[in-house]
Amino acid sequence: MDAYKLRLAAIKTADGYETDLGLGPIEEMPVQFQAEELPALGVQDQIDSVAQEYAFEKRVMNELSLQVRIFLPRGTTAKLLRKMIADVKRALVSDPITGNRDPQVGGLAVDMRPDQDGPEVLKDTFEIDAGAVLFVVQFLTAPFNDYE
Repeated sequence: MDAYKLRLAAIKTADGYETDLGLGPIEEMPVQFQAEELPALGVQDQIDSVAQEYAFEKRVMNELSLQVRIFLPRGTTAKLLRKMIADVKRALVSDPITGNRDPQVGGLAVDMRPDQDGPEVLKDTFEIDAGAVLFVVQFLTAPFNDYE
């Protein structure tokens, strides 16, 4: 999670991004932010799926679903949210120091793949409440060993 928070902190217009999302708060599993802190980012892990092919396999593939939630101030336009989503997606696969594409997160992951992204809209008012980018990180561990 720390590696992804560092990558998201690199989202600055001075570094070639469309927005300055990296200047706001970036927290793991946040519930809410104060209005003056917005926009802000939250990184949340979801469900880890594990596939073991045979009984004595030494390493098993994990697929951990993660979500970056973009907490927005009221009145954020769909156009701006699309730019924010694009920035988040680019940052997730970019080394924060070199800017090079690195979906293996410096060797921590086997690979990552996009899952879903888009706005979260309030049903009563159709106002954009937040944005979300969901992705899956693939990594190897020994069976029943989450400490690797």
